[in-house]
Amino acid sequence: MEASMSLARLAGFFRAEGRTAELEGEGLWVAETRLSVMGVPGPRAIRPADSEIDRVLRRTGRVAAVYTSVVSTGVDVDRFVLRDRNYGMDSLQRQFRQQTRAALKECRVRAMSFAELRQIGMPANQESLARRGKMNPVLAGADGWAVMCEVASDVPGLEVMGCFAPRGDLAAYMITWTHERWCYGLQLCWVSAYRSLHPTHALYFGTATDRMQRGDIDAFTVGRQTLPRMSNVDHFKDHAGFSRERCSVGVVLHPLWRPLLLNPMVVGLLRECRRRGVASNRLRNLEVLEAAMATRNTRTGRTP
Repeated sequence: MEASMSLARLAGFFRAEGRTAELEGEGLWVAETRLSVMGVPGPRAIRPADSEIDRVLRRTGRVAAVYTSVVSTGVDVDRFVLRDRNYGMDSLQRQFRQQTRAALKECRVRAMSFAELRQIGMPANQESLARRGKMNPVLAGADGWAVMCEVASDVPGLEVMGCFAPRGDLAAYMITWTHERWCYGLQLCWVSAYRSLHPTHALYFGTATDRMQRGDIDAFTVGRQTLPRMSNVDHFKDHAGFSRERCSVGVVLHPLWRPLLLNPMVVGLLRECRRRGVASNRLRNLEVLEAAMATRNTRTGRTP
């Protein structure tokens, strides 16, 4: 019951951002793209029933639901986790350590209140969304931004850390959520004008150091590998001192789309197109369909 209430409060935060957020079973499902919903927080493993996922997909109108699975689905990825209480500069990769030290000479990392984020965080948020091609009309206005920050301030376990440039401007911030002794990095936003200062290096290090010194936290995670993979992001997390832990990812398609998209002939044709380099950019998400087929085979006991 307590876990459900905590997820319900977190769902309110995502809805205040203007995103679709659905509670179903033990999972919180949040719209990630126009075509998909994701079990949130991403690294949190769940075991949803087929009927629960189908209800979420029907209500949201999305094509696919992606989640970290308690049971093996045949699709394994890495999640990036820190459990070391002695985490420090020596935990970082050499170049990352040099850049972090340089950043901390110029910048200051500290906890912020959501009231402070409301006053100074909107530029970093808007620029980061634009950089990812995810413009959000709700947060584009001062009123929507203020409502989001107010709702966030009332969610148990939701906190924000900021990295401040030499003149006191906010260069980057990270929102985290602590639940059942795990701390999850939910969002990272930064201002490109301060990129040369490496504020995200300082913010990762400062947040991780703070969280691993707290008695209420056993592990701090900054997500898992995506489908398709983003190697640059993965390497950044490696160099920041996070360990890779294997986990399974489940992908379930909308009941109306399953017969077509999981047809072996269709998937085989798409694989052949990818092998030949035909429309390769448009086939980047083929990995998602392959994961959906593996998930279906695992859940139904079919032979691939």
